Amino acid sequence: MTTQRELTTMPRSFHASRHSRIFAHLVILSGLGILLSGCGGPVHVSSNPQLTRITVAPDGSTLAVGQTLQFTVSGTYSDGTSKDQTSQVLWTSSNPSVGSVSSTGLVHATGVGLVSISASINGLTASTNVKVNRAAPQSIAITPSPLVLAVGQKAQVTATATLTDGSSQDVTQTATWSISDPSVIQIDANGLASALKAGTSTFSATLNSLVASSSVKVNSAVRQSIAITPSPVLLIVGQKAQVTATVTLTDGSSQDVTHTVTWSISDPSVIQINSNGVASALKAGTSTFTASLGGPGQATISGNGTAKVTPELLQTLQISAHDASMPLGTSQRLTATGTFNDGVVRDLTSTVSWSSSPSSVVSVSATGEATAVARGSATLSATANGINASMTLNVGDPVMSSIAIEPSNLSILVGRSVQLKAIATFSDGSTSDLTSTAAWTVDDPRILEINQTGNAIAFSPGTAAIEASQNGFTGKANVVVRPVALVSYFSGASSKTDTTVRMVGTSRIDAEICTMVYVFNQDQQMSECCGCQVSREGLRTLSLQHDLVSNPLTGITPKTGTVVLVTSASNANTSCNPAVITPAGFGDAWATHMQSTDPTLSATETQFTKTELSDTLLTNLQSQCSYIQMLGSGQGVCSCGTGD
Repeated sequence: MTTQRELTTMPRSFHASRHSRIFAHLVILSGLGILLSGCGGPVHVSSNPQLTRITVAPDGSTLAVGQTLQFTVSGTYSDGTSKDQTSQVLWTSSNPSVGSVSSTGLVHATGVGLVSISASINGLTASTNVKVNRAAPQSIAITPSPLVLAVGQKAQVTATATLTDGSSQDVTQTATWSISDPSVIQIDANGLASALKAGTSTFSATLNSLVASSSVKVNSAVRQSIAITPSPVLLIVGQKAQVTATVTLTDGSSQDVTHTVTWSISDPSVIQINSNGVASALKAGTSTFTASLGGPGQATISGNGTAKVTPELLQTLQISAHDASMPLGTSQRLTATGTFNDGVVRDLTSTVSWSSSPSSVVSVSATGEATAVARGSATLSATANGINASMTLNVGDPVMSSIAIEPSNLSILVGRSVQLKAIATFSDGSTSDLTSTAAWTVDDPRILEINQTGNAIAFSPGTAAIEASQNGFTGKANVVVRPVALVSYFSGASSKTDTTVRMVGTSRIDAEICTMVYVFNQDQQMSECCGCQVSREGLRTLSLQHDLVSNPLTGITPKTGTVVLVTSASNANTSCNPAVITPAGFGDAWATHMQSTDPTLSATETQFTKTELSDTLLTNLQSQCSYIQMLGSGQGVCSCGTGD
C-alpha cells in the first residue's frame, strides 16, 4: 500500500519542542497572510484559515491496461475544515508509460508496471501508487448471431472478448459453452456447432463472470450438393448408358434426383441425355454435362460430369462353343465375342461371318448355329472387320435324345391287357426299341399294373400314368381304363331246365366288392335288380329260376331275357344298393344252362360277354332300378344265391 504524505513549509527544527511548534504555527500564519508593517508601523494578523494538508484518494489502486480511474484530492485547513482540491492541484505521474494522469485527476493505465500519481498545491504534495496489470476482458460477444442452420449442417461459432485496452481476443476455446436445448444443436469445446434437428434454441459463452448469448434456428435438411455417376462416362458411338444424379442433403441423407434435374450438355453433337438420365453416344469426342436442381426457397445446386465417346474399333475376336465334341445329329450355338479399343467386350455372334470346313461334317448357319452332319472333325471360323477367329469341333456317335411310349394315349376296358412299347429316338433321328430294357412304372397300381416287358393289365376304372425310363430319359403315356358290364342271355327257364350263374370279383381297392345284378325281360324292360357282395377272388352262385326271375316287378316271369352284371365299390355303398353304382374292380361270370332231352339232361356253359359300361348305360341301369325300388314294394328285387 502507498502511504500518504503531508508536507509543510516549516524547517524540521521547528518541530523540536512544543514551543517550536507554536512558533512554527505563527510563522505559517505569517506566511499565509499576516501583514507586517515594514515601515515601523503596527503589525496586523489575518483571521482566514490556511490550507495545511492534502490527501489523494483512492489509495493503492490496481488497474488493467486501458482502464481509467478518477482520483480526488481533499485539502485540510488550519481551522480543521476540508475541501475538494481536485481541480486546483497539479497532477503528475512518475511514469506516464505505465499510467498517465489528466489535469482533472483522471488516471489512464497505459502499460504494465507500478506508477506514482502525485498532486501538488501551494507547496503541499500528496501521492499514491497505482499498479497496472495486463489488459483484461471487459465484455464478450458471439458471432455469428443469430445463427441459422439446416439439419446436418455445421458452423464455426466464435466468442470474442473485448479487453480493457480496446483490443479484442478470440476466447472460443477458453469460454464455457452452454445450450438451452441440446437436442436441437450441440457446440463442442472448439465452438463448432452441429445442427441435430429442426427447432430453436439459445446458447451462451461464459468467460469468468462475462456472459454472451445468442439464438439459433435449425431448419429442415436442405440440398447441399449433387454427384453424378458414373463420371466419366465411357461409351462407344451408338451405345447408351444410364447416368444418375444423386443429391446429398445437409443431414447426410441422399436422394436420386435423376428424373427431376435439368440436364445441360456442352457439346450436344457428342452426347445427349434425356430426362430419365439415359446418355446416348452420337459421335467420337469429349463433352461435359451438368445436372442442375433448384426449388422454392432453395438455392440452385449443380453437379458436373464428363463423357468420352470413342469410335467402335474391333481389336480381337474370339469364338467359343459349349462342347468341343458333338454327337451326330445335335446342334449347338456358337458365340463370337469382340473386344474393342476402349476395352468394351461385346457379343458379335449375329454380326460376324460364319464358315465351316468341311461343311459336310459340321454345318453352320448365319447366326452361329452349328449342326453335326457326319462323324469327323471340322474347323469353324468367324470373321469381322478383317479379324478372324476359329476353333475345331469333333462329331461322334449319336446319343439318345428322348423316349416315347407307343401308344402314348389309349383307352382299354377293365380286365383287358395291352402291350406298350418304349421307343428311343437318337440325336441323328434314328430310333431303337427299349421295351424290354426300360424301367416301367405306373402311378396308381390299383387301376393298372404293368410288367417290365411293357404289358399293362387294367384292374379298375380310372386314369393311370405310365412311365418308361432309361439313361436319364423318360417317356410318358396315359391309359384310361373304362368300366365294363357283363352280359348274358337266357331263355326257357323252368323247373327242369334251370340256369346257374356263377360270378367272381377282383378289386385292388376293397376286400369285397358289390356285384350289381340287373335282369331284363324279352321286351328289354328291367324285371328285377339287386346288389350282391362278392369277396375278393370269391365265387357266388345264383339260380336263374329261384334268384333272378322269381320276383319280377310285373308278376310275370320272363321266359327269355338278359342278365347284366356290374362290379361296384362297396366302401361307400355297404348295402350294395344297385340304384347307386360306383364302377370299381372287375369280374367274370359264367352261365350254366341245363337242357332237358328226355330222358337225359345236358349242360352247356357260356362266359358272360364284356361290354363297355357307357355313361348312358350306367344312367339307365341306376334309374330303372331306382324306379323298381320306389314302385315295386318288394317286387322286382332279386336275391344273391349262395357263395362267399
